[in-house]
Amino acid sequence: MRKSDLEVLRNEGSQGVENLAKICEAIGYQGKQLQMSNGSFVTSITEFLEDNPDAVRALFEFIPDNNDNFPEPLDEDEDEDELSGLVF
Repeated sequence: MRKSDLEVLRNEGSQGVENLAKICEAIGYQGKQLQMSNGSFVTSITEFLEDNPDAVRALFEFIPDNNDNFPEPLDEDEDEDELSGLVF
Protein backbone atom coordinates (compact mmCIF):
# COMPACT_ATOMS: atom_id res chain seq x y z
CA MET A 1 0.00 0.00 0.00
CA ARG A 2 1.40 3.35 -0.97
CA LYS A 3 1.09 6.58 0.99
CA SER A 4 -0.77 8.00 -1.99
CA ASP A 5 -3.40 5.25 -1.53
CA LEU A 6 -4.01 6.44 2.03
CA GLU A 7 -4.34 10.05 0.94
CA VAL A 8 -7.41 9.31 -1.18
CA LEU A 9 -9.23 6.91 1.15
CA ARG A 10 -12.58 7.92 2.50
CA ASN A 11 -12.16 9.08 6.11
CA GLU A 12 -15.71 10.13 7.01
CA GLY A 13 -18.17 8.22 9.18
CA SER A 14 -18.31 4.47 9.48
CA GLN A 15 -16.58 3.96 6.10
CA GLY A 16 -13.57 5.95 7.32
CA VAL A 17 -13.39 3.93 10.55
CA GLU A 18 -13.73 0.67 8.59
CA ASN A 19 -10.89 1.78 6.31
CA LEU A 20 -8.78 2.60 9.36
CA ALA A 21 -9.49 -0.83 10.86
CA LYS A 22 -8.48 -2.51 7.58
CA ILE A 23 -5.22 -0.55 7.51
CA CYS A 24 -4.49 -1.43 11.15
CA GLU A 25 -4.92 -5.10 10.27
CA ALA A 26 -2.61 -4.66 7.26
CA ILE A 27 0.17 -3.36 9.53
CA GLY A 28 -0.13 -6.26 11.95
CA TYR A 29 -2.71 -5.28 14.57
CA GLN A 30 -5.30 -8.02 14.99
CA GLY A 31 -7.27 -6.84 18.01
CA LYS A 32 -10.01 -9.14 19.19
CA GLN A 33 -11.07 -7.58 22.48
CA LEU A 34 -14.20 -5.42 22.48
CA GLN A 35 -13.98 -4.31 26.10
CA MET A 36 -10.76 -2.85 27.46
CA SER A 37 -9.25 -3.82 30.77
CA ASN A 38 -10.43 -0.54 32.36
CA GLY A 39 -14.05 -1.33 31.51
CA SER A 40 -14.31 1.06 28.57
CA PHE A 41 -15.48 -0.19 25.19
CA VAL A 42 -13.80 -0.06 21.82
CA THR A 43 -17.08 1.23 20.40
CA SER A 44 -16.41 4.53 22.21
CA ILE A 45 -13.34 4.99 20.02
CA THR A 46 -15.27 3.91 16.95
CA GLU A 47 -18.02 6.46 17.61
CA PHE A 48 -15.45 9.21 18.22
CA LEU A 49 -13.68 8.42 14.97
CA GLU A 50 -16.95 8.28 13.02
CA ASP A 51 -17.83 11.79 14.27
CA ASN A 52 -14.33 13.21 13.69
CA PRO A 53 -13.04 12.46 10.18
CA ASP A 54 -10.01 14.71 10.73
CA ALA A 55 -8.84 12.28 13.44
CA VAL A 56 -9.11 9.42 10.94
CA ARG A 57 -7.25 11.48 8.32
CA ALA A 58 -4.50 12.23 10.88
CA LEU A 59 -4.09 8.49 11.49
CA PHE A 60 -3.98 7.85 7.73
CA GLU A 61 -1.07 10.34 7.60
CA PHE A 62 0.59 9.00 10.76
CA ILE A 63 0.73 5.37 9.61
CA PRO A 64 3.04 5.70 6.57
CA ASP A 65 5.17 8.30 8.36
CA ASN A 66 5.85 5.77 11.16
CA ASN A 67 5.85 2.63 9.04
CA ASP A 68 9.00 1.09 10.57
CA ASN A 69 7.38 0.99 14.04
CA PHE A 70 4.63 -1.52 13.17
CA PRO A 71 4.66 -5.32 13.48
CA GLU A 72 4.09 -5.65 9.71
CA PRO A 73 5.09 -2.43 7.91
CA LEU A 74 3.18 -1.46 4.78
CA ASP A 75 4.89 -2.65 1.62
CA GLU A 76 4.98 -0.14 -1.23
CA ASP A 77 4.84 -3.03 -3.70
CA GLU A 78 2.01 -4.96 -2.04
CA ASP A 79 -0.53 -6.51 -4.38
CA GLU A 80 -4.07 -5.26 -4.80
CA ASP A 81 -5.49 -7.76 -2.25
CA GLU A 82 -4.29 -5.43 0.52
CA LEU A 83 -6.61 -2.73 -0.83
CA SER A 84 -9.60 -5.06 -1.01
CA GLY A 85 -12.50 -3.69 1.01
CA LEU A 86 -11.23 -0.11 1.24
CA VAL A 87 -13.55 2.69 0.13
CA PHE A 88 -12.04 5.50 -1.92
